[in-house]
Amino acid sequence: MMMDNETLASLQDLELYKAAQVINLYLPPIIIILGCLVNVLSILVMRSHYFRNVSTSIYMTAGAINDSTSLLVALLPHWLFVNYPYVYNRTDSSDDMCKFFNFYGFSNTDFTMILTACMTADRAYAIKFPLRVATADMVKRAKIMIVVGAVVVGIKNFHLWFCSVMSPPESKERLCSVKATGDSFQFFVQEVSLGEKS
Repeated sequence: MMMDNETLASLQDLELYKAAQVINLYLPPIIIILGCLVNVLSILVMRSHYFRNVSTSIYMTAGAINDSTSLLVALLPHWLFVNYPYVYNRTDSSDDMCKFFNFYGFSNTDFTMILTACMTADRAYAIKFPLRVATADMVKRAKIMIVVGAVVVGIKNFHLWFCSVMSPPESKERLCSVKATGDSFQFFVQEVSLGEKS
């Protein structure tokens, strides 16, 4: 029996959908558990006596904390929504929850990039000026850079507290979305941030 192209395509789509369902159901809990475990181990090692006074360990500790909170605060609710969408009640305060999730999610990603850039700059400075590093308090400098980076990221993403809403009930892939107002903001949200082509 021959199948037409449309039937074959719909069967392939069904198989891909089933595979995606299995991946979405089982992979995130494994990532959350293993990720948090490895991050806790990283924090313990980086806070040990040997590494405590090394600026890189400060950045790596901050990165591990940031990564663990991302797994628990961003991935866990997303996993719940994709697999059990009925756990989220749509109430008047749902948009407030989405304001937090969007602010935290975008900020977490930006903060990870800033931590990586700061750690790279710190190592480049240590290689370029080894004598200055020997006399400078690089641990204190790392802590200051982490705080400054967090403040900059918070300011950059502050607008998300005002434009985040819960996605429509028919949306199955995203719990929260950004209400795009204005042409330039709509272009930024749709094509730059989310990668969706209009």
